[in-house]
Amino acid sequence: MVCLCEPRCFSGRSNLSLSERLPRRTEALLAETWFSKFYLFPLLALLRDLIRTIDQHLDHTIQEAMLVDEADNFGYFDRTEHIIGLGFVACQTYMSSVYGYYKIKKQRALSIGPSHSGGLTKAQIINHAANYWKHNSEWLFDKNGKQRKYIEDAFESVGFPVNTDYPLSGVLTEIVFPEFAAFNPILKILESWRDEIYKTYT
Repeated sequence: MVCLCEPRCFSGRSNLSLSERLPRRTEALLAETWFSKFYLFPLLALLRDLIRTIDQHLDHTIQEAMLVDEADNFGYFDRTEHIIGLGFVACQTYMSSVYGYYKIKKQRALSIGPSHSGGLTKAQIINHAANYWKHNSEWLFDKNGKQRKYIEDAFESVGFPVNTDYPLSGVLTEIVFPEFAAFNPILKILESWRDEIYKTYT
């Protein structure tokens, strides 16, 4: 079927002259810039606010744990794991918004950006860490185990297997090293990842 929205010759090429087509290209670029400004940028700002809150809770919990003997018996380390899990899920949600907007397949998008010495990109590790926190309590009922294996391999690659105590704390420490274990340094990772996606696919 021939589209009637734009005049075309039978060869499939546009009948519009270059000078007529350029304004349309400019409009498209402006639309892209507008959407990035009013959709992606506010999402990053929201993530930054969430991470600030998560880091505050994380720091507060660590400070409290340092004041008592046998902090593990009081649940401080478990609480830290849950806080870190929420942080990874917030980052994962932002990443899915970015590659969803650019219409890039998830696995391709996550293969882009800064890498860890273990071989995976940091975007992949963040994604696996979020999935671990969301789904590890369901693994008992997972008959397939395929997704579980991906997560286990990712944690192994950074030196903190899922069967160790508090693996999320280890993963966070590893991917932001040499900076202090917190989520604020991950913002730089995500910004670098987003910028590389933009350069690669636009």
